Amino acid sequence: GSRCGEWPKKRTLLLMAETMSGVGHWRLDIASGKVEWSDVVYVIHGVSRDTFDPNLGDALQFYHPEDRDVVKRHIDDAIASRTGFGFQLRLRRPDGEIRHVTSKAVCELGETGEPIALFGLFQDVTEHQARLDRARKSEARYRLLADNAADVITLYDAVGEGCIPHRPSKDSSDTPLTKCRG
Repeated sequence: GSRCGEWPKKRTLLLMAETMSGVGHWRLDIASGKVEWSDVVYVIHGVSRDTFDPNLGDALQFYHPEDRDVVKRHIDDAIASRTGFGFQLRLRRPDGEIRHVTSKAVCELGETGEPIALFGLFQDVTEHQARLDRARKSEARYRLLADNAADVITLYDAVGEGCIPHRPSKDSSDTPLTKCRG
């Protein structure tokens, strides 16, 4: 009855949510190696549904060469343990562009408890990763400046004599300012 009529509406809402969030979904049939991708996953990979029909081998080739074994290990471990996985790795599009992606998966079990598929979510997090990298670089520059600030700052007293601040050692009674000589 009415429940069957609700599915097309729910599917439309799911597709709209994927498009807005940039999160796609995928499914790997374990027996056949056949992979199904949502439209968002095709976009992230930089390929078209019309020209690319993914299977596990082809999908793995999109990953950066250093990351392929990691993906394969996650898949194998999830199937063996009947659990899931999550990772953030690098993907190489056909045009050569490197994208940072995150994927989370669960294992779909058959009626007798055997793993029959993995399905999960997939998101391009390249911009987020770039922001994190910029923040880390900025923090490193700030730390370098803050740690070495005393090396470049000269203070002057009321009569115009320069005083160089320095860091007193823990076991000395040095004052934080030393008169300039010369």
